[in-house]
Amino acid sequence: MAGGFYFWICHLGMIQFDGMDGGVLVSAAWQMHLGYQPYRDIITACPPLFLLGAKWAFDWFGVSWASLVRIAACHAAIALVLQYALARRVFSRPWSLLLAASTPAVTTLLFSFWWYNNITEIHAVLFFTAALGWQRRPSRASEILVVATGAILLLSKVNVALPLIGLVWLCFMYDPPNARGRLRVTLAFVAMAAAALGGLLLMGATPRDLLENYAVFSGRIGWATMKAFLYGNQAWEVRQTTLMIVPILIALKIWLATHFRLHREREQRSVILMAAASAITAFIATATNNTFNMSELPLAFVGLAVLLTIAWSAPRARSHTAAVAMAVTAILAVSGNGINIAQQRLAIMEAMPGAFFQDGIKPVEDGPEFFSGVIGGPNLHMTIDGFESIMSICHCRNSDARVFIGPRIDWAYAAYGIKPPRGLPIFWEIAPRLQPKYQATFEKADIQVAVFLRHDFTFLPLPLVAKLQNTYSYGEILALTFYLNPKVGRLEDLSVRR
Repeated sequence: MAGGFYFWICHLGMIQFDGMDGGVLVSAAWQMHLGYQPYRDIITACPPLFLLGAKWAFDWFGVSWASLVRIAACHAAIALVLQYALARRVFSRPWSLLLAASTPAVTTLLFSFWWYNNITEIHAVLFFTAALGWQRRPSRASEILVVATGAILLLSKVNVALPLIGLVWLCFMYDPPNARGRLRVTLAFVAMAAAALGGLLLMGATPRDLLENYAVFSGRIGWATMKAFLYGNQAWEVRQTTLMIVPILIALKIWLATHFRLHREREQRSVILMAAASAITAFIATATNNTFNMSELPLAFVGLAVLLTIAWSAPRARSHTAAVAMAVTAILAVSGNGINIAQQRLAIMEAMPGAFFQDGIKPVEDGPEFFSGVIGGPNLHMTIDGFESIMSICHCRNSDARVFIGPRIDWAYAAYGIKPPRGLPIFWEIAPRLQPKYQATFEKADIQVAVFLRHDFTFLPLPLVAKLQNTYSYGEILALTFYLNPKVGRLEDLSVRR
């Protein structure tokens, strides 16, 4: 099964180059590969594990899109095996296989490249399953698994890691998994935090820089923000489907709890609390993501599986109960993937300048080696052709060329071996308070050529855009526009259409 997921992720990842978010991924991976210091030279709120994995992809497999696909496939396959091994400590073999397969199916199979939402959800499920194992079968090995999986999760997205780890700790405080009680649990979680801190320092980052980056880009937490994000800013198809699915999940859990009287014993009450922790974390994560997606479904599925496992062992359990539960779970899984796919298609349709998901795809044969083996649509081919012309005309095919590449096409830094300016935030994270520093860094870099996808200046400081338009020469080739610093030469000498 792990081999099958590896094959399909590698296949799907090479026919779905995501130029919008994929540009952020490639740019971050390239800067890490060049040795830029995370959270000081690379200004971003992307989690440490995401940056570290992206660096490993380029270090181990070479600088190419295939490397980012391959490391995602390796990660998903290994995690599937680990998830099955952890689940077998708690669940039966069929449930363990179902849970192990559902996690990469809902996450990495849809986005078949290294992406922080996917890897965070995978490690959240691993930690939660390890925590269930420690609760149900206390042992030294179970404790070590919780510490190890929790430390890795702490290096992932904070809107998943902190709520889940905090809620699980509270559940353990209510019902400690071993005789030494709450002190042992607290020491284990302290060791978890220390291990995560050690990993952060080993990758060249400091807690201060990380927290400063997180503080700059905070502001998504809050009930009003969550409500507006979940239901106010979505296409009506997404809102309607979500409003149908969420009550079904809640009703199923309530029905199970009341029908099988799970609250009679302390052990069962603690398990119910653990299941609630998974559902609450999935809701918080969904409500605070940049885009609405259902990648958090596997975490809710594990919590649901906990309730179903206890329910089936109750005296009043019947075979038809299992059938109903499995049917509802299957509906949730299929509907969740349907929502996710529909939402991504809508997002791509709205962001036309960076819409590299298209029909009429064909292999990229005339572009840089970075795209070797990639199959892309007309927009991707046209954008690469434009870059090829600009790189030749402006003599930018070297790592020391002072080139700025705009939003959604920042993958070109890695594709053409160009070193990006240090200290510039990733384009979608140019917070208002960073704009003066952003412009100062841009001017200090003495940019020779600035390349944009059409006139896409998303999130860029308006004074910077005005300076480009007023002092730089302007040209365009195919889907790209570019601005030439007058210190380099005159645009009239480059045979480019004005």
